[in-house]
Amino acid sequence: LDDPRAAEPLAELIATGQSDQFSHFQRDTPVAEALIKIGLPAEGAVLALLKEKNADTRVTACGILKQIGSKKSLSALKELTGNPVKELSEAAAEAARSIQGREKAS
Repeated sequence: LDDPRAAEPLAELIATGQSDQFSHFQRDTPVAEALIKIGLPAEGAVLALLKEKNADTRVTACGILKQIGSKKSLSALKELTGNPVKELSEAAAEAARSIQGREKAS
């Protein structure tokens, strides 16, 4: 399932809550893992999830972007670092740091 065309439908599953991402103990769902496997071509679809209202959806998106995101995602992630939902602001900051680290290494 590493076809880039699958990225948007997979991201939609997360947005609609159909990916079982709302486990309090595990955010690495098969849908999130599939998006990570697609990699950079999935970034746009995952980036769109940061605009969803549900904080868990946005936290899941941050976790995926932590793995696949590029500098294209940094401004949206940095905006979320000031979010009052602590889990979301921390996930966004962690994703931004990971992306910045990859950008420096390349």
